[in-house]
Amino acid sequence: MVTTSQGFVADVVARAGEGATARRIAADLGVDPGAVDAALDLARRLGLVMASGRTSADGCGSCPTASSPLASVACAGCPFAG
Repeated sequence: MVTTSQGFVADVVARAGEGATARRIAADLGVDPGAVDAALDLARRLGLVMASGRTSADGCGSCPTASSPLASVACAGCPFAG
């Protein structure tokens, strides 16, 4: 597992902010995807990130693919997709 000096949750939040999916983050860090989901949930509860509250078919508008007809596919793995 490769993390920065900021810690696991900070690494997960930073990678998610760059657009990485939870599955990609887990693979990059060498951890179980459930650990990434838990870190994102903790970050949400601490107010470090906000859930978009939209369905993946709507897109959240935070990336270029959100307005694309492929948004439902692109947003499906996004940790911020409602």
